[in-house]
Amino acid sequence: MSFELTKAHEGVARVIREMHAKLEEPLTLRHMARVAFASRFHFHRTFRRITGVPPTQFLYTLRIARARHLLCNTQMNVTDICFEVGYNSLGTFTRRFTELV
Repeated sequence: MSFELTKAHEGVARVIREMHAKLEEPLTLRHMARVAFASRFHFHRTFRRITGVPPTQFLYTLRIARARHLLCNTQMNVTDICFEVGYNSLGTFTRRFTELV
């Protein structure tokens, strides 16, 4: 594997770890690119090439997976789960949850 490709994979891996660690926090493309030590445009293109999906979609999927786990394994209500996984709007959360689940 080339040096550039290795660095790109390391950057994407750092961002994915950050997503998991800060799932409930707002993570902008600019912040993710900083974590990956890349420009926003290069990071977006690289992340999509490596994972198959754009970074924001990847983050949404992680959040919805966590929400699904909480719904099935806790007594938390939907509104609390919505905020727990990083959504600020119950409507947006419900729409994305319905689309993905």
